[in-house]
Amino acid sequence: MRTVSPNQSRGRRLETTLTTVVVAVVLVAILAGCGGEAEPSSGLVEWPNRAGEEVGPAIGMLAPNFALPTVAGEILTLSEATGSPIVLNFFASWCASCREEMAMFEQANQDGTTVIGVDLREKSEVVQALADETGATFPLALDRTGEVTRAYKVTNLPATYLLDAEGRVVTMVRGPLNEEGLESLLAMTRGAEGEA
Repeated sequence: MRTVSPNQSRGRRLETTLTTVVVAVVLVAILAGCGGEAEPSSGLVEWPNRAGEEVGPAIGMLAPNFALPTVAGEILTLSEATGSPIVLNFFASWCASCREEMAMFEQANQDGTTVIGVDLREKSEVVQALADETGATFPLALDRTGEVTRAYKVTNLPATYLLDAEGRVVTMVRGPLNEEGLESLLAMTRGAEGEA
């Protein structure tokens, strides 16, 4: 039978502890290097090739540009959607008026209007369930932090912006739209398209 001295026993424990710490540090480093966040980051981004232009949510200004994850798992960047007028709708699943508008916006989308929905601080699964329930197939972006919603000065939902083909704010509607209001907005869209 072999006898182990107390110094040898302490040495083995120290070696085991150090090995455990090193393995833990390596695992943390690997996980941090693999993306860290479970979901894509999001927020405001600069407009490409538009330095010096005034950006903001007011009529005539270049709308705040953003890059947000969608329920489809992609990143939607507003500046990449320009080229034709855009109806930009801020919504949430808990907002009854927002839910009612979804079918109207989907019809506009089916008729060829570029429609983008921006959800305020809800999980992808909740927004996808709303899309499934209402039949919405237009892009639904997830403003998880509320940064984009604040940049557009949206304080109540729903809120809808009409942007021209270059991304400038043509008009905004704070509150729900009915079919007549949406048709009026879409008429402006056709006017904005003709100006571009």
